[in-house]
Amino acid sequence: MYKNIYIDLDGTLLNDQGQVSEDNKYMLKKALDMGSKVYFVSGRPYCFVKDLAMKCNREIGVVAANGGVIETDDRIITKLINDEALKKVIDVLSEYKGVHAFFKGMKNFYTTDPYDVRFLYSHYNDQYDSSIQVTSFTDMSYLELKESASEIIKVLVYTMDKTELKALRERLEKIEGLALTSYNEISFDINATGVSKGSALKELHQLHNIHKKETMAIGDAENDISMFEESGLCVAMENATAAIKKRCDVHTLSNNDSGVAHAIWKYNKR
Repeated sequence: MYKNIYIDLDGTLLNDQGQVSEDNKYMLKKALDMGSKVYFVSGRPYCFVKDLAMKCNREIGVVAANGGVIETDDRIITKLINDEALKKVIDVLSEYKGVHAFFKGMKNFYTTDPYDVRFLYSHYNDQYDSSIQVTSFTDMSYLELKESASEIIKVLVYTMDKTELKALRERLEKIEGLALTSYNEISFDINATGVSKGSALKELHQLHNIHKKETMAIGDAENDISMFEESGLCVAMENATAAIKKRCDVHTLSNNDSGVAHAIWKYNKR
């Protein structure tokens, strides 16, 4: 068996209704029982990824916020955006009135927007274990944001104006200390320099003294490329982009057809 199996969430483990199928849950347990270590690897914040891991199987490890949070063997490693770079990001964002941004730490989330259930997670607190509950600070001015936002791991930026998004991204890419990645055409994520899904996997390999050839990864989008670069067997979902399918070694079924379960059943052997 592969020693580590890395699984993206949105578009991969989760179906279009945001659920994990029973077939996927069964094969996750099967992989763990057979001796593989399973990690959920996502751009989502720690609270969401950890909650899902706990509900699927408490032995599952967590890589959240595009590698900004790594949890393995009860150890949590965080990679924060430095304060100087963060303030520069806020200054640039303040010039773009049609752009929305959400600043996410481990426990505290900040935004100038009203509460948005798509990007904030306080409304899940009654479902979360007390150790991962979060607080949202909304409707802030940019000045308040600049003064209050701290220990930020990831910033999510989106706008329906793709031209404006492109111009904004080009400006932010010039700020030292940042790493930008995309999942779709209307948004991008900001992390600290050097932070990615791939860098997190590399750190896990060093911590546990395993080679990337002993691992497999399953994903569907651009922000999974660095994960594939640090994995032995790369598996693309049927619903993945053409570029991802071309990049990967093998393909599996779609996220709506329990593609993760199929991939583990078919490919978790070396």
